[in-house]
Amino acid sequence: MRIDPNTELNDAEFLSYNTVRIVSELSDGDTGFGTGFLYQFLSTNRTSVNALVTNKHVLENTQTATLVFNPTGEYNKIDFKGEKILVQFPEFLTFWHKHPTKS
Repeated sequence: MRIDPNTELNDAEFLSYNTVRIVSELSDGDTGFGTGFLYQFLSTNRTSVNALVTNKHVLENTQTATLVFNPTGEYNKIDFKGEKILVQFPEFLTFWHKHPTKS
């Protein structure tokens, strides 16, 4: 398996830091947990669109969501002892875009 010289992580380790923890407050008051991954799409007009991709069941009935990111440290190396970065979305449904196919 390849080791990235910048991060000193193998491919599997590197991808694990592309994973974002999702903590959601559901409409019934319960708390849900899941994960997603960061991805960059190329739109039809050739501009980049950043997205967090996850399964539909992770976000169903979500009222508010907190995304938990793993920070990088000096020289863009993974900082295993660093604090997590939290990004909160109090009105989550205004940010969520479902895949256009029905299922």
